[in-house]
Amino acid sequence: MHPLADAYAAPSKQSGRRALTPGVVRLATACLWLLIALAGAGGLRALVTGRAGGETSWSGAAQAVAVAGFAQLFVAAWLAAGSGQEATLRPYYRGPLHLDGVTPTARYAARTAAVGVARPRPRAWVVTVGADELVDGGDGYVPTGTHYYRVEVAAGPAGLAATALPAEVARPGAVAP
Repeated sequence: MHPLADAYAAPSKQSGRRALTPGVVRLATACLWLLIALAGAGGLRALVTGRAGGETSWSGAAQAVAVAGFAQLFVAAWLAAGSGQEATLRPYYRGPLHLDGVTPTARYAARTAAVGVARPRPRAWVVTVGADELVDGGDGYVPTGTHYYRVEVAAGPAGLAATALPAEVARPGAVAP
């Protein structure tokens, strides 16, 4: 028998602790193989059920919060964007953009808030976003009040995306004269 084999099979005289015995090593090995088998079974289950690892089952409230936050960020980016800054809107909207002649940061959203979220069909939402807007007044930004925008959002394989540019709408609950 090899001299080092004795050191692993018998208690250590220097440390006073017991070394790993062959039974403990076999048990640890069996546990590791069990974990590998369970991981493989989980992967097979995902393939059979068709759910990808990145997809999650959101509750209705979590979906509404995520979509509302997305719409708020999109409105803020859209208000500040201008000619030559189309790339800043690509994370939100993949359609055609026409920002020629628009001065970057001529408008700015000091604050945004989702004031309404509707779900007209599965994987699609309509969000109304209120934005406290400021415009460039030459010597600084001047408040112009709260403006409201409608944002249509859809969930796809690449995540959330706006299906159109923000459209200014009347204040929710406002009665037309």
